[in-house]
Amino acid sequence: MDSLAFTVMPSFGVLSIWGTLAVSVVLCLVAKSIYNVYFHPLSRFPGPRLWSLTRLCWTVSLARGDLHLKIKSFHDRYGSIVRVAPDELSFIDGSAWQDIYAGSQRNKGLPKNDVIFGAQQFRSILDGTDEEHTRMRKVLASSFSNKNTDKQEGLLQRYLDILIRNLHQVARNSKAINVVEWYTWFAFDTTGELAFSESFNQLEQTISHPWVQMITSHLKYSALSVCLRFYSPLDRLMPLIAPPSLHRLKWSFISMAREKVFRRMNRPDSKGLDDIFGACNTPSDEKPIQMTTEELVGTFTFLIVSGSETTATVLTGITNYLCHNPRVLKLLTDELRSVPEEGGLTLASTATMPYLNGVIKEGMRLCHPVPGALSRVVPPEGKVIGGHFVPGNTLVGISPFAAYISDSNFASPYEFTPERWLGDQEDNNRNIFQPFSVGGRNCIGQNLAWAEMRLILARVLYNFDIEQAGGRDWMEKKSYLLWEKDPLLIRVKAAREGGFYLLG
Repeated sequence: MDSLAFTVMPSFGVLSIWGTLAVSVVLCLVAKSIYNVYFHPLSRFPGPRLWSLTRLCWTVSLARGDLHLKIKSFHDRYGSIVRVAPDELSFIDGSAWQDIYAGSQRNKGLPKNDVIFGAQQFRSILDGTDEEHTRMRKVLASSFSNKNTDKQEGLLQRYLDILIRNLHQVARNSKAINVVEWYTWFAFDTTGELAFSESFNQLEQTISHPWVQMITSHLKYSALSVCLRFYSPLDRLMPLIAPPSLHRLKWSFISMAREKVFRRMNRPDSKGLDDIFGACNTPSDEKPIQMTTEELVGTFTFLIVSGSETTATVLTGITNYLCHNPRVLKLLTDELRSVPEEGGLTLASTATMPYLNGVIKEGMRLCHPVPGALSRVVPPEGKVIGGHFVPGNTLVGISPFAAYISDSNFASPYEFTPERWLGDQEDNNRNIFQPFSVGGRNCIGQNLAWAEMRLILARVLYNFDIEQAGGRDWMEKKSYLLWEKDPLLIRVKAAREGGFYLLG
């Protein structure tokens, strides 16, 4: 009996220890939750209580692809400043742009949130330190100037000739096309040519390049990585947590990016090529310090993906809204077709077309390619943002999707109304609209983006009448840092008998 007691009692002791630990953990979690909701420095800001209690709600929503919808609904309910996590605030007030993303040293705004910007698995101009960003942006600046963009018009028009020719063949067959593919092919082919002097040849072959097909997987992997990085060191388990197929595609994507960079570096005619890569990889008196190999891989992967995916997204969104708004479509085609010959549709002429530019701005408002906030970190001493003092170490940002479709900023925010960008519109808060961000880290490729969007819309609608060919609402889609684009089926019909118009 004594022997039995001797063997059983220690097991009760072990159970007691584990029980005590479990109770302690639960009590700590309860105490932390009570603190987050009622006593945290951000407790005075409105927001959903459950999201203020734990970051888990935010990360689950990002992983599901509906975070942009949640943030939008919270702003509709709670106002212009919302607490969306225990340590994060979301703003949709125009003055917050300058407070968050501009000012401070080098006009680069508040420090970037490394949890998000460090999830790409490579160093680039996107996630570099302020010092690294300044150096890399200086190297790239001349390639994205207005002057250099004007020099590239011939290249853009050449690829548009291919696009228009192929669309005329489709129009003769009365076949519906997935316009997402065509815009993506054009954007990637031109960006590849500008960056590496090497097209992806998608417009000629009318098929998507494998690298382009992997982008959605890359974005999903990055979004999942962001979720886990909030719970470091769990992010080290990413290869075990992510589906094996997603993990393979992620690294195939990065491997292809490296291969493209190294192939460009080792081309025999490398020194004679006039492209962005050459400008970055050739030292000069003005730019003696260029980029490291890793920075080249990361930056050019970022430039090609962001420059192509974003342009294709906006163009598809605009096409979707034009198909659903015959009045707007007619006004736009009337403006474009008032030009006597297609050769008159140039960078210079399209830049002065008020309705075309209003349509593009309205497209970027309703279908901004980056729907979520690119969050920054408030310094330890705190900062006034949007007229409110925000404690140090708080994550802050502006969600374009929530800000641009808010009735506190725009009248009838869900309506596609290009007129809101023409003349005086007191009911529309244009200050909130910053599609390329602000400050020293704003989009370096915005001149090229404007050029591509103006030219492709102008020439496609000059040549073709368009209509949607069925399918559900294209705007009902998920986002994983960028949008997951569903197909948009349309039919194109030659606008005039006798074929198309070649540039003179």
